[in-house]
Amino acid sequence: MSKLQEEGFNQERVKLRKTIKVGLKSGISQVEPENFFKKIEQTLRGKDSNKISIPIKAAKAIIKNKKEEILFVQGNKNKHKKLLWDLPGGLVDSGENEEKALLRELKEELGVEAQIINKGKKWKFFRPLDGQWVSMQNYMCTISERDIILSDEHGKYSWVSLEELKNFPKRYPIKSSSLLKALE
Repeated sequence: MSKLQEEGFNQERVKLRKTIKVGLKSGISQVEPENFFKKIEQTLRGKDSNKISIPIKAAKAIIKNKKEEILFVQGNKNKHKKLLWDLPGGLVDSGENEEKALLRELKEELGVEAQIINKGKKWKFFRPLDGQWVSMQNYMCTISERDIILSDEHGKYSWVSLEELKNFPKRYPIKSSSLLKALE
């Protein structure tokens, strides 16, 4: 492991420990702190305790129409257990940067050519099902074609106003609650 990777892991571990200590002090959990930290560290390291889980990179598009509504896509019931809503985009493949990956994903998922305007917020989240951290970069984008043709990865799309976005988690199940904070 490189020095940079080890340093990043240590920074994340310190942040996580501070968060957990606050939770433990407030009575959220009755788990012994020493064991709890070991369990979290094992999770961060993945199944092989000698390997540190490096965050997977991903990119998402914030696409607005003329009414300032944001485009969301819903996972296809054939591909996903739950029909969750998310921003269009996806994982960065080997040899790609985030921008190239996003443009590829938008072409694949929506059948559109897109242009990146600027970077939005960067955020991280943990996927408990596979024990992976994901480092997500949002980008403000425009699309040249208004006729969206969804791939089989998604079943529906919806333009959501900023007002509707406040109630979005109640009306539509979203993939990650941290997604809405990243849009602020």
